[in-house]
Amino acid sequence: MARATCTEFCWTNGRGQDMLGVEYLPAGGKPPAASLLWLHGICEHSGRYAPVFQHIAELGVAVYTFDAHGHGRSHPQEPGERCLINRFDDLVDDTYSFVSVIEQQRRCARLEPCVIGGQSMGALVAAHAALRNQDRWAGLVLHSAAMGVVWTMLLRAQAAVGSLLAALIPRAQLVPAVKPEDLHHDPKVVEAFKADSLIFHGALRTRSANEVLKGMRALEPRVPQMKLPLYVMHGMRDLTTSFDAIDDFVRRAGSTDVTFIKVEDGLHELLMGDERIPNATAIAEWCTRHCAEAAAAKAAQRSPGPKPEPKL
Repeated sequence: MARATCTEFCWTNGRGQDMLGVEYLPAGGKPPAASLLWLHGICEHSGRYAPVFQHIAELGVAVYTFDAHGHGRSHPQEPGERCLINRFDDLVDDTYSFVSVIEQQRRCARLEPCVIGGQSMGALVAAHAALRNQDRWAGLVLHSAAMGVVWTMLLRAQAAVGSLLAALIPRAQLVPAVKPEDLHHDPKVVEAFKADSLIFHGALRTRSANEVLKGMRALEPRVPQMKLPLYVMHGMRDLTTSFDAIDDFVRRAGSTDVTFIKVEDGLHELLMGDERIPNATAIAEWCTRHCAEAAAAKAAQRSPGPKPEPKL
């Protein structure tokens, strides 16, 4: 199989921050059969999924992704600004700014049909972005989606005063983050996570955690409005994001085309380790099928109907 081409580029979001963007395109200039815009989770960066994106692109699906502000190689890079989310909607705004950059600078054409998706917090952002303009997307992929958290007594106590902490000490790292050992069964995946210098390690900042919680709460009443085709995968032993929350999302969504894969022994990371390639293949195949269906539906809308018979 020919290697896909990977190109990194810099772009600027609406707040003047320099951001890292990456595109993975099928080899040899072959037109992609579909497109996927992917958003990573909190504290991490898009480069963690490079083998996944490479494989998806080799199957004919163009992948576009970027490091969220304050994450990975995107700015700001100052220590006190890393992994700081001042406003959840900034993440959604940046998603649409990135789409504009792709269309205007990278492709010079409208990026459609395209599926939007993400991992963990990225899936939550993707759901909000999809609801902002559902006509814009061919489908929504939710991997280990952060529609809710696995609540502990400490998290409940902090959530009760989350807005106060976020206002008084926004940069303080007080909110417990994911334990690396809870990410994956494979120790090699866990050690790679610990050794990755682009990951923001340690507890979450109070402002960031509170904004993500606000994003979860803001989505909850809007779930029935979701009409897009859904591809959902979640580990039933995920100790980071709540399986019950995504199960509730799927049941309440207004979508009629739903693929929900429940991984019985799965933890939070389902795109790492030995399952990476089969799960990436499933995403690529789903994107290809749904982008083709979206393109056909758009073409049918544009084509004129049969002319009425002339009256005699």
